[in-house]
Amino acid sequence: MHEIAGKHCPYASRFQADGYVPRGVARRRFQPHFAIEFIIHIDNASNVTVGTMAGLSQIGRGTFSDGKPTTEIVASADFDSVEFERVYDPNSSLKVSMGLPPIETARGRIDLIMDVANGKVGSKSDPAKEFFYKAYTISYWTMPKQEAAQWLDAQFGS
Repeated sequence: MHEIAGKHCPYASRFQADGYVPRGVARRRFQPHFAIEFIIHIDNASNVTVGTMAGLSQIGRGTFSDGKPTTEIVASADFDSVEFERVYDPNSSLKVSMGLPPIETARGRIDLIMDVANGKVGSKSDPAKEFFYKAYTISYWTMPKQEAAQWLDAQFGS
């Protein structure tokens, strides 16, 4: 059982690309529970998102009508050009993705390596220290499509 928006939901799952087909998992997991509306969080980029959305589609889920969910709202991580098409499709329930910027993330990691090498940050710590880098919320509702296209181009090139 996973927690979504502070509530326990037995039908939610974190899909990961570790050897199984997300489409089949989504189809088996959600088919008997058609009336449930919630956010599904999908990990590991568009290859998993595509499979999950296909599984939802096969059972008549993952849809929007007039800008409103008919089943669920789907959110993903690691926004890319494949997810771009789905997030901005008015009939798809994939509406939000976390944009992980490769350029900023790479710079942050290099800076951290240099900080360790220069003694500004210890190579070990107890408890462990975490370092986070900026992520962007790519949203059908709050980021215009053109702005998302510019973000993709800046991060991944044309």
